[in-house]
Amino acid sequence: MESQILDCIPSRLTVSLVSFLASMLFFLYAMSTTPNAKAAALQWTIVGPVYSNTTYEYGWHFDEGGNWGAKDFEKGPYPDTLLYAGMQLNSGWLWRYTIYDPGIGCRGYAYAAYSVNGYEWYGVGGLDLHWLHLSSVNVGWTNSMQNYGDVIWYSVGNIATSGSCLPPGGAHVHFSSDLADLGSPTYVYRVNQSSETCWGDENKCNKFSYSRKHVSGSACPPGQYTTSGGPFPRSGTISQYVCETWSRIGRSQYAIVFEMWF
Repeated sequence: MESQILDCIPSRLTVSLVSFLASMLFFLYAMSTTPNAKAAALQWTIVGPVYSNTTYEYGWHFDEGGNWGAKDFEKGPYPDTLLYAGMQLNSGWLWRYTIYDPGIGCRGYAYAAYSVNGYEWYGVGGLDLHWLHLSSVNVGWTNSMQNYGDVIWYSVGNIATSGSCLPPGGAHVHFSSDLADLGSPTYVYRVNQSSETCWGDENKCNKFSYSRKHVSGSACPPGQYTTSGGPFPRSGTISQYVCETWSRIGRSQYAIVFEMWF
């Protein structure tokens, strides 16, 4: 009997060792297939949401609350607004966005998800995007991207040109994300182009320098701005933003709006 017990000990140790090694291999696999486990790197960029040779945009502003930062883009020659993303490295996963209607009117939202095999998809928080002032939303998921140079091109919905979704100032889309550079536990960073303006309190605008500033006390519209005495940590309030048409600037459609780092 004692001999039989002793004979069982090696086999039990073997089973335990195999079980331990299997669990470790599973843990390492899980770590290697979870995007958050990677060292921070630029994954992809998001460019302007209007399809036009020249897109006309207005400065950064923060009227969604929290650290949601946005730019406004005038409607171009086409009725819709876009999600246009491009991979900046070779990823170990497939990536796509799901577009949905949050049910609060005039808005389209998107969240990102990854897949190892193209069949099972897992959402990743902190990469969400918002489009406001839409008359319709094209609910669904985008094509996927994986390697450097791959792009996502998706029509999110139509920009409102009349009715209750048409905002002050005419047809445009408000394009935003929750910004990591303001302290949010997210992966999205705004990209400042030349001649940027920023509208909000100093906590929102003091991360960068801006080349134009509202002249205090000037009438609106169109108001006045100065380029002397800079750099400027802020450009004005949200109410000033709405009517200060001098913040309008034309850029290439391919000018980057957001970068995704994780």
